[in-house]
Amino acid sequence: MNNADQILKAFNGNLDRLPEYRAKVDNINARIRGWSNSNHYLFFKSWMDAFPEARNVLIVGVYLGRDISYMFDAAGERALNVTGVDKFNAEPCDDWPKEKLHMTWEEAFFCPPPDIEKARENIKPSMGLLHSLNLVKADDKVWLEGASGAYDLIFLDASHEYASISRQLRAVHKLCHPFTIVSGDDYANVQPGWGVEDAVKHAFKTHHHIDNRIWFAGAEDYL
Repeated sequence: MNNADQILKAFNGNLDRLPEYRAKVDNINARIRGWSNSNHYLFFKSWMDAFPEARNVLIVGVYLGRDISYMFDAAGERALNVTGVDKFNAEPCDDWPKEKLHMTWEEAFFCPPPDIEKARENIKPSMGLLHSLNLVKADDKVWLEGASGAYDLIFLDASHEYASISRQLRAVHKLCHPFTIVSGDDYANVQPGWGVEDAVKHAFKTHHHIDNRIWFAGAEDYL
């Protein structure tokens, strides 16, 4: 059983607690805009269950902080250090359809743009005494090139076209140790031009996905 298999085992073992987690998710979702759901909460919780000593997380693509709030809530009294990188501005993302590139976030997707102060405000109620948060306003193309250290979990949820995901997967490899889990969202290509599934398949020998959305692989399975 490889590292990713351990998370899938923990995820399946936690499914009977989904109603309990869904109540927590509903509370967070009521406060924070976003697209993640109870499966994301369950994935983060299952990663923690599978790796009790893991505590350092990198998330690329924060938006307004829903995923990070899930992480801290799932961690409870466990220590957790999260670094979140996002451009935190109103510019169109690289994976937007061409016909929407001239639009605002409100016009294109009926939602506000990413905002670092709003994200920090949203996340704070989910944080405990042993939790730390470092939000970074930067283009991940630049930030990842200069990044160092190692993370236990890396979650990629910024642009979803093949070129961006492939670049990110190459860039984060240096931030992995043997037990790092590399993961992300929007596995299925639900928008024209997206290529998450192909990028993941071309980067890893094996991987898993949940509900065609959350994908994950162990760093030991990089090709």
